[in-house]
Amino acid sequence: MGHFGAGAISTAWFLLVWPCLTLQYLGQAVVIAADPQIVQQNPLYNTAPKSLLWPVFILAALAAVIASQALISGVFTLMSQAHALGLMPRILVLHTNPDEKGQVYIPEVNWLLMTACCVVTVAFKTSDALVSAYGIAVTGAFISTTLLLLFVLRYVWKLPWVLVLLVIVPMLVIDLVFWTANLLKIFESGWVPLVLSGFIFFVMSCHHRGRNHELANQAQEEEEELTSLHSHIGPKGGHVCTVWGLQRRLASRDLARPLGTAVFMTPKEARVPRSLNVLMNELGSLPRTIVLLHIAYLDEPFVSESERLTCSTVDRELGLHTATLRFGYAEPLTPARFDLHAKLADLAQDRIARSVTAPVGRFDQDGNLDIAGQRSPHVTYIVNRKHFVSAEKNCLARLQVAVFAALNRNSRAPMSFFGLEGQSVLEVSAVTQL
Repeated sequence: MGHFGAGAISTAWFLLVWPCLTLQYLGQAVVIAADPQIVQQNPLYNTAPKSLLWPVFILAALAAVIASQALISGVFTLMSQAHALGLMPRILVLHTNPDEKGQVYIPEVNWLLMTACCVVTVAFKTSDALVSAYGIAVTGAFISTTLLLLFVLRYVWKLPWVLVLLVIVPMLVIDLVFWTANLLKIFESGWVPLVLSGFIFFVMSCHHRGRNHELANQAQEEEEELTSLHSHIGPKGGHVCTVWGLQRRLASRDLARPLGTAVFMTPKEARVPRSLNVLMNELGSLPRTIVLLHIAYLDEPFVSESERLTCSTVDRELGLHTATLRFGYAEPLTPARFDLHAKLADLAQDRIARSVTAPVGRFDQDGNLDIAGQRSPHVTYIVNRKHFVSAEKNCLARLQVAVFAALNRNSRAPMSFFGLEGQSVLEVSAVTQL
């Protein structure tokens, strides 16, 4: 649906797929009614004349290829949506069509699918051994789709419960009949889709829980810091999490400020990353020029160069600046690199590093950061590497945090994700309790 749109799929279904499937199944039913023993052989190939056996075989092979491609594309779309909903860690999502946001390719998922396909092929050897797994998977998908339709009818389309139940209950009864008829096949190979789906659900729920706890902790930290700043207390030492708290800390003049420029990658605007806190509190030092860089992805395929970069100066005397780089969802697909690496590295180096010069940068007449200044002699990009530990004593909670931490450790590294391999990069680790 996300790859071609509802109109194309509806047209193909009603004008081509549905009539062809109906005729094909009716033809097989006629052949089976004439000779019931054909059920033990292959009704499909016995339906066609012998002279058309090879064309039908080639057509069936092509149909299998198309079906597998539909499965692969569907998994890409589902994983992209799961990542957008915070159910999966950082992965590289490549958009293959600037006009259709749903057409995506995910390298990590492609490798996982290949590995799973090889494992299943070696373990079960023949397609007949997977018949039970197919029945459980398909009927389970029927039930899931019906339940999702219930939520759409009630909470999206706002239909009354009476109409919703009139539509859902008959469909759900039929789906449950098919599903329960396949329950006896669980101990053959029907357990495979159940185990896989259960494992994926558990992993996604662990990441969702861990991510929500992390965001909740960040929101609480920011609220407490802003409250203290408004009461004119301010963080004179220790941890800071907002750009205004960092400004107050830098104004205290208790940190060494050697010449240099550091670009700190931050998850959102006005947020101070943990990497900066580690350098500030453990080393008692920060570079003379600090740029908090936020990468924003917009809901449009391309961003004009005039809107690409926004720089602002928080405090000129303290050398504190913020910058936001904006990218469209289709921009990783450049002819040069097919990803975001070159674009981000060029912009970060040429437009931000060029605009900040020791000791505190170059400014325009309004006192803002001037992107036309001279290049700083040395710019270091500082990225975060997070390590999560559990503060809970409950075994399940500790397991969930361990899974969340493992997912983050094995996600795409920030340095490669943001295309900074060719730059001077410092990766700083920080431990976070959940």
